[in-house]
Amino acid sequence: MQPTDAPVTQGFAAQLGFRVPNIVLSPFTRKHYVSHIPMDHTAIIKLVETRFLNGATLTPRDAAQPDLLDFFDFTQVPWLTPPTGVPKPFDPAQSAATCHADDM
Repeated sequence: MQPTDAPVTQGFAAQLGFRVPNIVLSPFTRKHYVSHIPMDHTAIIKLVETRFLNGATLTPRDAAQPDLLDFFDFTQVPWLTPPTGVPKPFDPAQSAATCHADDM
């Protein structure tokens, strides 16, 4: 660990847990954007605090997280239609017709 790493300078609150995928769905997301900023789930809380509470934080852990704003562009008109290639919702009737407990 380096002396400038977040866990060293900010303590336990800045330590990240397991890596998990993060998918952001919003009409305000940046098209074709991939973030490379490490964060944990409390970054969602940090986004709400930054956007709606003028940056006031609840705990040192969410204070140490990025605020997810790099995913969004609130200055442009939001997407009016979803992108093409989005899968259709799953039809439960199709599952009932093709999957039976006796077949397992």
